[in-house]
Amino acid sequence: MHKLKVSLVLILFSILSSFSQENLNDYKYIIIPSQFDFQKSKDSFQINSLLKFLFEKTDFEVYLDTDKFPEELAKNRCLGLTAKLDDNSKIFSARTNIDLVDCQNRVVYTTAEGVSKMKDIKKAYHESIRKTFAEIEKLEYAYNPVSEVVAAPVIASSSGKNDVGQVNIDNIVLYAQPTANGYQLVDSTPQVIYVLNKTAVKDVYLIEGQDGKVYKEGAVWKIDTYVDGKLETKELSLKFF
Repeated sequence: MHKLKVSLVLILFSILSSFSQENLNDYKYIIIPSQFDFQKSKDSFQINSLLKFLFEKTDFEVYLDTDKFPEELAKNRCLGLTAKLDDNSKIFSARTNIDLVDCQNRVVYTTAEGVSKMKDIKKAYHESIRKTFAEIEKLEYAYNPVSEVVAAPVIASSSGKNDVGQVNIDNIVLYAQPTANGYQLVDSTPQVIYVLNKTAVKDVYLIEGQDGKVYKEGAVWKIDTYVDGKLETKELSLKFF
C-alpha cells in the first residue's frame, strides 16, 4: 500500500510539473518589481537583481518594472508574467516563495517555500530565494510562440449571442473574456458567440440559452452541441486574457 501511495504521488507530481511547464512556456517575458512590499528601498539586499539574474538564466526575457519595455510587451502586457516574492520570514529563518502572476492578476505558478537559517540577513534571503527558484529551473522553460498569449480585442458591448448551429467556429479563434459567472466567447469583430456559465466541475461550462457545454479535455477545449437532434463535438481554438 505504501509503495502504491508513493507511486501515485510521483505520477501526480509528474502531471502537475508537465502542466506547469506548458503553462509557463506560453509567456515570453518576466517583469520584476524594483521594490517588493516588504522592502524598505529599491533592490534592498540585491533581492530584485538576484531574481532578474535567475530568470535570465532560465532563458526568459526579463525586465524590471522601471526598465523600458520592448514594444510588443509595452503594447501587450499579457505576453509577460510578474514575479512576486512572498516574504514569510521568521525570527531565525528567511522564508520566501515566488508567485508568477499574469496580466489579469491571476497566479499562474507558485513555488514551494525556500528556507535559510543563515545569520547574515542578505545571505539568508539569497539562499532561500535560490532554493525556491530551483523548482522553476527544473521546469526547463522554453518559450512556445505558437501558444502565445495575445492582447485582448476590444471588449464586445453586445450582450446577445448567436444560436448554436448558426455559428461556423471551424478554423477561427475565439477570445474568452471573463464575466461574473464564467466567460463570454467573442470573435475578432468582436461579436459575442457564446456565453458560458460555470459549473461545479473545473473547466466545464454550460452554454447560456443553449443545450450544450464547453469543456477541457486534456490540453484541448471542446464544445458539445446538438444539431438536428444529434450530438456534435468540435474542438475550440480559445485565447484567454
